[in-house]
Amino acid sequence: MKKFISYLTLLLLLVTPAYAQFDGPRTYWPMPKNYNVVAAHYINGTANASWSVWNQVQANVDIDSDLFLLTYTRNQVFFGRAVYWQLVVPAGTLKTDSPLPLSTNDDFVKGLGDPSFGATINLVGVPAMKAKDFLRHDLDFSANLGAMIYFPVGQYNENEALNVGSNQWRIRFSAPMVKSIGPWVPGKRTTIEVVPSVMLHGDNDNNLGNRIEQDPTFAIEAHLTRDLTRKVYISADYTWINGGQQTYSDTTTGAFIRETDGLGAQALGATLNWEINDSMHLYLTHMQTLSSSADPFDLEGSLTKVTLSYAWHDVLERVKKFKGE
Repeated sequence: MKKFISYLTLLLLLVTPAYAQFDGPRTYWPMPKNYNVVAAHYINGTANASWSVWNQVQANVDIDSDLFLLTYTRNQVFFGRAVYWQLVVPAGTLKTDSPLPLSTNDDFVKGLGDPSFGATINLVGVPAMKAKDFLRHDLDFSANLGAMIYFPVGQYNENEALNVGSNQWRIRFSAPMVKSIGPWVPGKRTTIEVVPSVMLHGDNDNNLGNRIEQDPTFAIEAHLTRDLTRKVYISADYTWINGGQQTYSDTTTGAFIRETDGLGAQALGATLNWEINDSMHLYLTHMQTLSSSADPFDLEGSLTKVTLSYAWHDVLERVKKFKGE
């Protein structure tokens, strides 16, 4: 039973919010059927964009972001394949001392962000598994296909430059892949993980009197993860982002105003995860962008994320009751 609990609690490493293009390490490891995870996330960052709408970069601006996210993930079966459903609800505060265009009183804003909902289905390597089957499964390689839609219902004021919400419908498609290296044994696991993705942006129909049309944004996220012990792992994290050119036109007349170059950025970071007990995990991530050019519209900044997660499974709960916990 201890072995059984150990295997299931390792799954708490898996779930991080699919927010923007930073999913995090071990997000797409296998889960047994009917596994549930809830998590609370705190993200602090400073950049020339809000980390809630990071694709809208502004030149020569420093924005401090404090974001809070609640996520719920559940693994179910769809046509015999494992499907991870996820709901993300963000909120936060943004502030800046930098002068903003046409600013009136927008050096500080707070409110709900754009919630998102999506699913990731496994195509190769992870069939739908009950808990007992999951215990016998050794991961070699897995390939998945995911989609996440972002609903533009967050805090937004069309007359201000700084907002928590985006006023844009967005949908993200991803193809996460995981390859294990060496033995699939708790305490000794090593993986290479790659997540290519594309974000499609709807039009922002009013931003300071402008209509903004935005090209797709492409990204590749990569992680090299390694167990230090059965309760701790570390990860080296890298993200490349490109695209998202914006075209501005007058909201009233439709007249062309200007275009901005697409986003070009790279980010390096690391993650440390610690198992608190059979149901809870705590992890810390820090990422720092590397400017790809002297373009003032490149994303530049850093973020730190702290996550506390809680997971449960019907079988795991029965085992705990049997142990008298």
